[in-house]
Amino acid sequence: MAAKRCADLLASSQSQKKISRSVAEPRPAGLPLPCITDGLIFEILVRLPAKSVTRFKCVCKAWLAMISSRHFVDAHLELCKLRPTMLIVPGEYSYHPEREGKTAFWMGFYKFEVLTLGTNVWRRTVDPPYPIILGVTPAHVRGFIYWRVDLPLEMDPKVLVRFSLANETFSLIPYPPGAAPPVGFMELDSVLCCACFTKPCEVVEIWACNSTDVPTWTRLCTVLLPQETIVPVPGGLFRSPKVVFHGKDLLIIGGHKMYRTGTALELGE
Repeated sequence: MAAKRCADLLASSQSQKKISRSVAEPRPAGLPLPCITDGLIFEILVRLPAKSVTRFKCVCKAWLAMISSRHFVDAHLELCKLRPTMLIVPGEYSYHPEREGKTAFWMGFYKFEVLTLGTNVWRRTVDPPYPIILGVTPAHVRGFIYWRVDLPLEMDPKVLVRFSLANETFSLIPYPPGAAPPVGFMELDSVLCCACFTKPCEVVEIWACNSTDVPTWTRLCTVLLPQETIVPVPGGLFRSPKVVFHGKDLLIIGGHKMYRTGTALELGE
């Protein structure tokens, strides 16, 4: 009886080994396993974010030694310097009526909710007093998030919509005095800054809002736009160039070209 049980256990063990071996080796017989050289692994890992690289130290001792080496650390730091700090994604889209099928394009909002990290619970908020422009990164300054109003120019209320993260309510602040609708926002030294065109596609002004309680605008500078950024469109009109804040630099994008202001933006005393 004991000998039979031992034989059954041996047969069961051998069958389990066959099953595990078949799972571990699913490739067809005669097909060689792919070989990735250490040099190729190095080139892949050195281009990953630091957080991912740190996690990959646990893969094996060889990867741990590679990632911990001075050569890898220096190479990773050098590549980090070369990585772009800003990505510009064009928002244009095209429509081809000669093709079959339907084309739909929609951008808007259904409702606003707030999530406090760690709670996993969304809370409904009151809707903003005006629809806001989506697809454009808002500015966050001193606990407020700022957007432009999404209305036709003839219906423009000449205000910005802001959302308070403290009491989760919306409010309005006026445009800079005499300025056109802002075309870009940024936070500069804890102050809200915006760019506004004064003449169609010719001059852009940079304004700073010095207070969140009683907004007061101050003009920082005026920038004359390069002629190459002014693109004519049918009807004798012109397409406004894009104005992007990048750190303390101002980028002007238009006519398939990008320009940067020669001096950094600074706030006065």
